[in-house]
Amino acid sequence: MVCVPFVDIAIDSDTPHAAPHDEPRRLRIVGVGASAGGLEAIERFFDHMPADSGLAFVVLQHLSPDHKSLMVEILSKRTAMPVKQVEDGTAIDVNTIYLLPPKKSMVIKGERLHLNEKVVGEISLPIDMFFRSLADDLGDRAIAVVLSGTGTDGMRGVQAIKEAGGMVMVQDPASAKFDGMPKAASGTGLVDYLLPPEEMPAELLRFICHLARASVHSLAPGDDGDNNSLGTIFKLLRDKTSVDFTFYKPTTVLRRIERRMSIHQISKLDDYVHFARETPQEVSSLYKELLISVTKFFRDPEAYEILTKKVIPQIIEDTQSDETIRVWVPGCATGEEAYSIAMAFIEALEGARRSIDIKVFATDIDKDAIEFASAGIYPESVAGDLSLERLSRFFVQDGDSFHVTRPLRQRVIFATHNVIKDPPFTRTDLISCRNLLIYLQPVLQQKVLSLFSFGLKPDRFLMLGTSETVGDMAEAFRPIDTKWKIYQGLGAVRRRLNDILSVVPARTVGRQTVRHGGQLTEEQIALDYALHALVDEFAPTALLVDDQLRLINVFGDASGYLKVPSGTASLNLLSMLSRRMSSVLSMAAHKALRSEKDVWYRGIPIGGDGPDANLEVSLRIRHFAEPKSGRRFLLIMFEDAKTSLATRGEMDHGLDVSAQAEQRITDLQQELQYTKENLQATIEELETSNEELQATNEEMLASNEELQSTNEELRSVNEELNTVNSEYQAKILELTELNADMDNLLASTNIGKVILDEHLCIRKFTPPVTSQINVMPRDIGRPIEHISSNLLNDHFLEDLQDVLRSGQATEKTVQSRDARVYQQRIMPYIAEPRQVKGLVVTFVDVTPMREAAERLQRVLDSLLTQVAVLDEGGIIVVTNDAWKRFSASLGPVETLAEGASYLEFLQREGGAAAAAVAQIVDVLRGRREAFDFEELAGQGAERVVTRVAPLR
Repeated sequence: MVCVPFVDIAIDSDTPHAAPHDEPRRLRIVGVGASAGGLEAIERFFDHMPADSGLAFVVLQHLSPDHKSLMVEILSKRTAMPVKQVEDGTAIDVNTIYLLPPKKSMVIKGERLHLNEKVVGEISLPIDMFFRSLADDLGDRAIAVVLSGTGTDGMRGVQAIKEAGGMVMVQDPASAKFDGMPKAASGTGLVDYLLPPEEMPAELLRFICHLARASVHSLAPGDDGDNNSLGTIFKLLRDKTSVDFTFYKPTTVLRRIERRMSIHQISKLDDYVHFARETPQEVSSLYKELLISVTKFFRDPEAYEILTKKVIPQIIEDTQSDETIRVWVPGCATGEEAYSIAMAFIEALEGARRSIDIKVFATDIDKDAIEFASAGIYPESVAGDLSLERLSRFFVQDGDSFHVTRPLRQRVIFATHNVIKDPPFTRTDLISCRNLLIYLQPVLQQKVLSLFSFGLKPDRFLMLGTSETVGDMAEAFRPIDTKWKIYQGLGAVRRRLNDILSVVPARTVGRQTVRHGGQLTEEQIALDYALHALVDEFAPTALLVDDQLRLINVFGDASGYLKVPSGTASLNLLSMLSRRMSSVLSMAAHKALRSEKDVWYRGIPIGGDGPDANLEVSLRIRHFAEPKSGRRFLLIMFEDAKTSLATRGEMDHGLDVSAQAEQRITDLQQELQYTKENLQATIEELETSNEELQATNEEMLASNEELQSTNEELRSVNEELNTVNSEYQAKILELTELNADMDNLLASTNIGKVILDEHLCIRKFTPPVTSQINVMPRDIGRPIEHISSNLLNDHFLEDLQDVLRSGQATEKTVQSRDARVYQQRIMPYIAEPRQVKGLVVTFVDVTPMREAAERLQRVLDSLLTQVAVLDEGGIIVVTNDAWKRFSASLGPVETLAEGASYLEFLQREGGAAAAAVAQIVDVLRGRREAFDFEELAGQGAERVVTRVAPLR
């Protein structure tokens, strides 16, 4: 991008005015979205945008299909840039503004704008549609600007722009006439700048110029300084969010960091590290940007077509009616993918006439995204991703949002889950993990794929993103569709879960990394092997849990203690232990957390139904807390009671689990179970009542849907009318100014004018006309025949009607009662070609000219010399008395009175007179000065010397 000098923008001295010469020119396009109240914001934006910014602008508004847009005329008065209404296939040039035409939607492909007809009846979201295509076409060169408007159009497009690495500016809601669109866009948490429209151009140009300068010195983790800085950033993120980005792909992480540095005008990575340390909010913003995951309902329809034709029917066919279909969607973001798969299964089950329960486990590391997805409330812009049938069946509209219906919501379970660290969901029929692996380094990709292989049932399915593959795990998956990356698990690789979870990429030891080129070093491999050998040989079986007794890691073989229960998957340790052991461990764990000291018991029965049910173990619980965050953890160790350290004289708190105590515990558990069952029965009764109320509510909602639909149409029309009204207001202001200019222009001519309509009613007049016609301001709109005049012209109305009828202008001299003489000109008022819409009557006071002509005539008459004035054609127009006497002496045939042709007279005379004709013509044409010639005149054939001189 080339940054050119610009004016009228206050920019600090550090802002570059030109990009480096070696920066390649890459087109950057600014998409400007607005709706109601957006015209004023657009004008303020372009008032402050230089005409030579080097950017291209595409303006998208919600336009009425029934009114002609005036945006081209309005914006052309605000900027020196060309303003064009888009035609299909328009190529984009820099320093140009392109406008969306009415009745159209628009996308960009190959840096060309393509138009589509709007579909009648569908919710129109032109801004979202264009922003998404802009992100796909330009990637990190896309820029989105969201201005005033109602609704949520633009919100989903902003997410797409950010996922592609672009930049987003949103109008400060406090400065917007309608804050719906700005609030929806800023609510995503992905906005780079929140500013009034007039401040946006300066920040936009600063950002572009800083980005151009930074691209020459792009970040690369090549030297130790950069590595240390990146390590510090990763530590800040880890301390703030408990998420480790160390092994995410460096290119992705660095690109996001560069974007944040450009926004804050920071050139050096060390400076950004200092800024992040001093600004905790920046760490949160970077975390959000690193986790950007844009999705939508039924993303990539072709992939879903393969899913519904090849995968889902096979899963349904192989599942018994009393079983549950289990689907796992890791990295679910805001939940659209999970809900889409659930809808696809529901529709397929109905088509197959099968009644099978389905559970979709949707997980993500981002707690905010999970909370959003769990609420099941989406903006109205999602209507563009769903068919009308699915929208009406699976969603209920509430104002500007759509709510997921209860039956669909009950089939999707959302949970916070780190797919890299946490155990996978098991016995799954389908895993859909799209566009997550692309952010991970190969070693983590293989670990995640191993977890997926572990979690899938035999011969079940895995769906990845179009840019992802199974890589080195090809022996575990068979491709079903190579284009849309759908695989079937082969079950060939079956490793212990603990072995898979224990795979950790090379980490940083002190200040030196033990990883080279993204692979483990030989020393690290040896160290990793030694640690595993020590743990397997000498360490007891142990479990790492948090303060909620949620299982984090398993050390050693815990299969004798743990059992995955049926039903909804859970990482709660107590649900995986036998009843006898869970009651003891629950008491011991709470004691350790309460006292913050180690707890140690012996003689604990394993319980359960296996052959080891009567065996006893020693239970040791060690409490510790993470120093930075203060988060508490428990390390639970199981030891054989015979070889336990306690039997060798170590401290032993002991636990008497006699038959009486065990019976008491059993009784309490039964009582608790009875209480739970009673509570469950009460809950079910309440749910039944709630369902009845829900049914009634759904009937009311169904009745209200038509009203909501009508209200939506009216709101859409109101938006369009707001836009049209804004344009008309601007046009009215312009016409008001033009009308004032015209009034001042007419008044300054000091000529009497009156403008009549086609019915000869007065539309406008100038003050001087009151000398000829007795008209006053209150007479506007009255017929001219009702107004008296001061003219001695009895045919004035007839003259007006003749011109109105014929369309031919007339001109005559008239006189007023006060002896003033006027040149009256009546001309047709033509509003359209060949259509007379009224008359324009002009009165020019020629009295001074008439008086001057009379004085000139008296002067000429006083001369003894014959004088005649010729026009350009040689016709006599003025003579004096001496000339008239001279003309009379020539006889009636040869008369030279006014109106006669003097040149013809000379030609008839012949001789020298005829020879002078050509010279006289030269004088009349301005090609010759004065000259004299002789001619014979009169009955006595006297010689007369005639002087011909130009009248200037």
